[in-house]
Amino acid sequence: MEEKNIAIGFVTGRKSFRNVLKTYAYHWKGLIHEYPLRVHLIAAYDLNYQHTNISDYVHIQKDVRDIFQSVTFLGPNDIEQMKKNTAAQLTRSEADLLFENGYAGKRNAVLYKAIQNHMDALVFLDDDEYPLAVTNRHGTALWSGQNVFVEHLKNLETNDITNGYHCGYISPIPIIPYSDDFTKEDFRVFINSLQNDALHWETIRKLNRTGGVTYAEINVLRNPKVFGLAENKSDKLPITGSNLGINLTNPLRTVPFFNPKGARGEDMFFGFALKGKNVVRIPAYTFHDGFQMYPWLLNGVLPIHLKEIHLSDPGVGERFYKACIGWFRYKPLYLLLTDSSHYQEEAEKIRTILGHLTPKMENYFHLPFTQLVREFTRYSHRVEKDAERYEETQEVWQKLMQIG
Repeated sequence: MEEKNIAIGFVTGRKSFRNVLKTYAYHWKGLIHEYPLRVHLIAAYDLNYQHTNISDYVHIQKDVRDIFQSVTFLGPNDIEQMKKNTAAQLTRSEADLLFENGYAGKRNAVLYKAIQNHMDALVFLDDDEYPLAVTNRHGTALWSGQNVFVEHLKNLETNDITNGYHCGYISPIPIIPYSDDFTKEDFRVFINSLQNDALHWETIRKLNRTGGVTYAEINVLRNPKVFGLAENKSDKLPITGSNLGINLTNPLRTVPFFNPKGARGEDMFFGFALKGKNVVRIPAYTFHDGFQMYPWLLNGVLPIHLKEIHLSDPGVGERFYKACIGWFRYKPLYLLLTDSSHYQEEAEKIRTILGHLTPKMENYFHLPFTQLVREFTRYSHRVEKDAERYEETQEVWQKLMQIG
């Protein structure tokens, strides 16, 4: 088997990054002895997200660093230099578009760096996800280790994109104690106004039954299969930005990430650009510790019960509110790209729903939910521009790949 150069990509903003890296790295150390692999680390960091320092990322202990053939960190100055280095191929505005100051821009920087360094593949991981699957058996959490890296490598041999499963605290939506002031029907209508490939009312109902925890599917663990997402109509899982593998052997078959300025959704819009690519769902789970409640999982401490997520828990309501802001910022572009012929009609329905529900939600949650109306309206007014920027991002990326 020919030796492969594999990049591990992180877009990180948490101090937990080094712990997560260490956990994965010890696994990679064994693989390097078993397979002809050269593993490289490429991490773009955000100092503002949790007010971290450069040392929180770059000071990796020696035995971990030695596992990698190369280690590259991308901070603001590095990405600025990357833009300058593309001056022969791109205009400054084109470089700013691809490598903008957001999660899509940072993911594009990691992806481009991997291509520049002649990697055969890139596997994106998140700093709050661990190589574990958890199932629920009669109220007891059962844990299993996951061969995340191996599953990506096997399936990237013949596919453009590999995407695994996620379990744990995937959703920021807590258990809502309904009342006469905010009913179950109110919440159902609100969720339906948010609906996208990953979020819909049935998902929320299921989460309410499991205390806000998404458990791994036992059938996936017992009978691991690879599904082509284009053919498997029953697989409604969206493309996610982590547990994500990208084949780099032909850079012209890669696509960039995109999000409207100030919004998220970069993984969803990445998925929209994959038409005509070979995309598969691989049987490998990661556990998403979205509320940062189980950092000791990385030290082998496995709880037998997982905590339910209630609105009364510290910080949970604020996290839900911030997630809603992000969702409604990219909702107009999502609507336009998925159903342009009904865009105006659907957008007006959402504005009406938000106008009716957000005052009730503001009183109920004691958070400024009426801001959702302003955010949705603001991003609706610029949706045509965002759609143009989305298309331009695809074109500029292809231009860069053809020249580079």
